[in-house]
Amino acid sequence: DQAVLADSLQYIVARHESLRTVFKDHEGIGYQQIIESVDFEVSHIKNASETAVATQIETLTKIPFDLANDYMLRARIVSKSDTDH
Repeated sequence: DQAVLADSLQYIVARHESLRTVFKDHEGIGYQQIIESVDFEVSHIKNASETAVATQIETLTKIPFDLANDYMLRARIVSKSDTDH
């Protein structure tokens, strides 16, 4: 169930501050900031072909994390059909 998976990941992000910790800089001095979990979302791509699934995986794994702004976890559901994810 995709909704349960998304809810579970949102719960994990909300519970673990380390997944919500970003690293900021103020006048050359670094510091950690814990961001809220309300903006964490699990995106969903539906009816993807086998090629699109492979392309999505390759593309997503090459995107670097922005340590000053991003959650330290990303999630995306890529579905080929209603029963194949």
